[in-house]
Amino acid sequence: MDLMAEFKRAVEVLRSNLILFLPALIIFYLIPVALLIAAVYVFTPIVIVALKSPAPLWTFLQGLIPGLAILLVLAVLAYLYVIAGAANMNRQAVLAGTASMTDFWEGCKKYFGRIVCGAIVLTIVHGALFAAGVLFTIATVLPSIPKLTEPEFMPRFEPEIFKPEKFTRIAAWLTELLRALTDALGVWVALLTVSVLVFIFTLFWIQALVMDEVGVFKAIRISVGFVKRNLKTTLGIGGLWIIAQGFTRAIFPGGGMGGGGPGYGYGFSFPPPLEAIFQLLIATFFTLLLYVVYADRTGKLQ
Repeated sequence: MDLMAEFKRAVEVLRSNLILFLPALIIFYLIPVALLIAAVYVFTPIVIVALKSPAPLWTFLQGLIPGLAILLVLAVLAYLYVIAGAANMNRQAVLAGTASMTDFWEGCKKYFGRIVCGAIVLTIVHGALFAAGVLFTIATVLPSIPKLTEPEFMPRFEPEIFKPEKFTRIAAWLTELLRALTDALGVWVALLTVSVLVFIFTLFWIQALVMDEVGVFKAIRISVGFVKRNLKTTLGIGGLWIIAQGFTRAIFPGGGMGGGGPGYGYGFSFPPPLEAIFQLLIATFFTLLLYVVYADRTGKLQ
C-alpha cells in the first residue's frame, strides 16, 4: 500500500477501536492530575520545614531541586508506562483487528522495561549532542573573548563616536563579536540537524521493538534501516502531522492564524475543549499510523 492507503487503513482501524484513545486521555489528563497531587505531597513537607527554619528561602531552595527531580522522574516513568501499554494496544489493533484493556496491561508488563531502556539510550545520545554543542561553542567563542575584552580594542561610546578613527574601532569590535556569534550559531545549527536526523531515523524503534519482539539496540538498528528504505514515507508522515497541527492552530482562537489570535484569521471560533479533542485525535491517529505503516512495509499486515 502507499501512504494514502495506509492512512485510510489507520482510519478504519481507529474507527473500530475507539479504545485506542484511552492512552492519550491518560497522558493528557490523568497524568497531569496525578502529578499535581504528587506535587502537593512532595512540596508540602518542604514548605513546612522551610517555614520553621532560620533561613526559609535557602531551605526551600535546597528542597526544591530534589522535589522537582522526583516529579520529573515520576512524570517520565508514568508517560513511558502508558506508552508501553499503548504500544501493545496498537499492535493488536493493527494485526488482530481488535484491542482491549487486557492488551494495555499486558503491554505495560511486557514492554515497559525495554521502552525505559530505549528512552535512556536516546536521551544519552541527544544529551551527548547537547554536551558537544556546549564544548564546541566554548571552543569557538573562547579565542574571541580576549580580543573583545581588550581595553584598546573595546569601543568607547563617546561624543566623538562617529569620527572615522572611533567608528573604525567600533566596526572592528562588532565584526569580531558577530564572527564569534555566527561560529557558535553554526555549531548549534549543525548539531540540531544531527539531532533531528537521529529523531527521524529512530522514529520507528518502538514499533520495531513491539512488532518484531526484539531488544532495544536491535529495535533502533531496525528503525534506522526501515527509515532508510522508506524515507519518503517517513517524511510524508511528518508532513501530514505538520499539516494537521497547522490546521488545528488555524481554526482555534489564539493559535496565531485564526479566531481571536493575531494573523490572517479564518473566522473560526471554537471553544478550547474542542481544540483539546482535535489534539487528542491527532496524537492517537498518528501514533496508530506509524504502526500501520510499519506493519504494512514489513509484510505483517494482512
